[in-house]
Amino acid sequence: MDTEESENNHEYSETLASPISIKHKASIITCSGSSIQLTGSGSTKISLHTSHSLNQTFRDKRREKEEEAARKNEQRVLAASGRGSEWVVTGTYKIRCPVIEKGWGEQGDFRLTIFAEKGQLFAKFNFGIIEGYMRLERHAKDPNRSTGEPAKKRKRLELEHEDIPYDPYDSDRRSPTPEKFFLGKVTMPSAKYSRWNYRWRGTDVGCGENQIDSEKKLYNITFLDPMETKIEGTFGSEYHKDCAFTGHKIATSKPYDGDLSEAWSELSENGRCY
Repeated sequence: MDTEESENNHEYSETLASPISIKHKASIITCSGSSIQLTGSGSTKISLHTSHSLNQTFRDKRREKEEEAARKNEQRVLAASGRGSEWVVTGTYKIRCPVIEKGWGEQGDFRLTIFAEKGQLFAKFNFGIIEGYMRLERHAKDPNRSTGEPAKKRKRLELEHEDIPYDPYDSDRRSPTPEKFFLGKVTMPSAKYSRWNYRWRGTDVGCGENQIDSEKKLYNITFLDPMETKIEGTFGSEYHKDCAFTGHKIATSKPYDGDLSEAWSELSENGRCY
């Protein structure tokens, strides 16, 4: 590295790769071990390659490669996302949730992967202290819901989307996929239908206990832009108050490997760990 001009009794310290001695005019610069001292009169300017500068160069190049890889991955994600009236929101999102991160010291590799299969939208998530599944409900403004439906039926369907007490396990006994989770005409978010309600079931990562009351609460997730790369939503559990999370897409998704209905049922009361 280049040192600045050295004046009388000026000292400079730097880590060196190996001992070195330089003589310049009336000044002698001796370098050994981990320090260098410049003492003399007049001005002197030298250039030295040190282990510090070499390591810094290596780190800079590695960071540039990582940033370039991230840019290429983002381009692939954007290219795979549709630009039609319906957005392609399936894929993996990196999640930030400050309440969980600060309250439990959980740092960061939170993930949420959205799938669209068998007329459903659902997500598999890991938020550090809790992991499980979210199931997005049929959109409350789905135009397919009101066509030809009696007023009483429309009212009942509207109430399904309110945050009211109900028995989720009774739904499991009737069907592993209750009616409200089957999508209607609206099968994907769009500018008109960007905010969706969801319910979740999950497991305490630490003790392995199922959160059996989690599904009684209704939360929401909003898809923020036409490129389908950013989301925000609400989440809560018995460990913390309702809180906000944000996310950005980092990868497109593959088909879900498993049976969602079976995984969902296993997180019911009967699947609780003691």
